[in-house]
Amino acid sequence: MERSADSEQIPTQQFGRTSGRYLSSFRLTLANVSETEWQKNSSPMPMTSLSLETSISEVFIVFKNASKTVETSSAVPVTAAPTTAMSLLGDEFQIEAEDLCETDTDMEILLTILITSAPTHQVQRNTIRQTWGHFAMRRDIRIAFVVGVSGNQKVEDQIAEESRLFRDIIQISLVDNYFNLTSKVRSMLRWTSVHCSNTQFLLKTDDDMFINIPVLLDFLRSRANISNVIYGRIATKWKPARSKKSKWFVSKGEWESKFYPNFVTGPAYLMTFDCVTKLLAAAEGVPLLKLEDVFTTGILAEKAGIRREGVKKFSNIRPKINNTCALSKLISAHDIKSSEMFDIWRRLQDPGRKPCKG
Repeated sequence: MERSADSEQIPTQQFGRTSGRYLSSFRLTLANVSETEWQKNSSPMPMTSLSLETSISEVFIVFKNASKTVETSSAVPVTAAPTTAMSLLGDEFQIEAEDLCETDTDMEILLTILITSAPTHQVQRNTIRQTWGHFAMRRDIRIAFVVGVSGNQKVEDQIAEESRLFRDIIQISLVDNYFNLTSKVRSMLRWTSVHCSNTQFLLKTDDDMFINIPVLLDFLRSRANISNVIYGRIATKWKPARSKKSKWFVSKGEWESKFYPNFVTGPAYLMTFDCVTKLLAAAEGVPLLKLEDVFTTGILAEKAGIRREGVKKFSNIRPKINNTCALSKLISAHDIKSSEMFDIWRRLQDPGRKPCKG
């Protein structure tokens, strides 16, 4: 529900062989390099070569060419993702991306980010790939876009091409619209439980969000052994909208109580992996509510006994775009246009920007 509620130094980078799953996964194990060093020494996405107008094929070429400049311990294969004879999730998915969380070692994935996106939002997906989404090149991070079905063959062909090039698309077999968002997120959780059980944290977010990965990683590192918690911006004592004119209208037949359970607002929330299986178990037999965040992080989390913790750095409202220092301290910022995302990214990565106070 899109509503307001209101450095660790990481070690010299070590580059290892990747699984060759998809081009955007020339993953880097960054062991303790400052944010500036990461941008200066190992960014595979040259900032001057990318823009809002960059096409998918051009993004593909940038990823491909960037890989040639990265010193690796062995050759990095660029191959198509392996396919399986039978999907583990049946017909629930058009594109399953079942190998997204595979690793070539026993290393656990720290963070998986799944971004809900409309099938037609190719520009938004491209923008994320070219900005904060390039952190998917780290070995311990996975990023993918979760879309539904559009009903338009041209759009479906574009989705298939994105999947072929980047291997970062998960397509659910349901019509992509607001009223199906709860089902979309439930399928996303099911996908995570089957294909990404080796991740410590799952971040669910939207394609109009700017995620400040370095700040998020600092947050995660101080919570290495935590469990049974969902982090984000907490909404307390929210009353159901009873006016049928409201986008968030819920009848008393759907939810009778005066208030919703406390929930974490939907533009961005972070959970420990054990919450994924607990939420799925809690969902059995519970009628869906179209308000995805209320249903998932409120009703189901309450039933499952999952703790919800408010974190002010999750800003699920539109920030002051020109305040670079304020943005640099946030984990998430909402309602960011693609052009603004490039601008924010450049400013945050600028090694010459003035230090922030406080």
